[in-house]
Amino acid sequence: TKFTTASSTESVFSKTLTLNANTVYSYFLIGNPEQFESVTSIDVMTSGNPKASIRVANMTPDAESLNVTITRTTDKEIGESTVLNTVYKSVSEFVAYEPASYTIDVRDKTTNDVVATSTPTTLAAGKYYTILVRGKVTPGNTEHKAGIEVITNL
Repeated sequence: TKFTTASSTESVFSKTLTLNANTVYSYFLIGNPEQFESVTSIDVMTSGNPKASIRVANMTPDAESLNVTITRTTDKEIGESTVLNTVYKSVSEFVAYEPASYTIDVRDKTTNDVVATSTPTTLAAGKYYTILVRGKVTPGNTEHKAGIEVITNL
């Protein structure tokens, strides 16, 4: 893999990967321009899943460990929630949830301070989602504040 900036063909990061046939991967470029790193995960997904499946990717370098709370906001089971713990540079396994609307709150595991909160997100049956936590808890002048991005994998 080779990463460049929009204004140049010069590589800012490159790495040789060995990938297996018939295997789905996610690849995350993380860190700072002075010291990029990468995280690769194998995506284990099956078709015909009647649930919504969620996993968490912690790519927030100044938050060593995060608690991610996923709270149901619709239907008869409002308030049902799950807490997933994830450490920096890790991607959790997919966990099945009932299709519904959920909010996602990310807290620093050590201090319990809120790092990021999502607006209600609708998760559909048969879909796989990655909750990507990125940016920095304490950003510098040119860095992005920690935030959540919900990515649909399948």
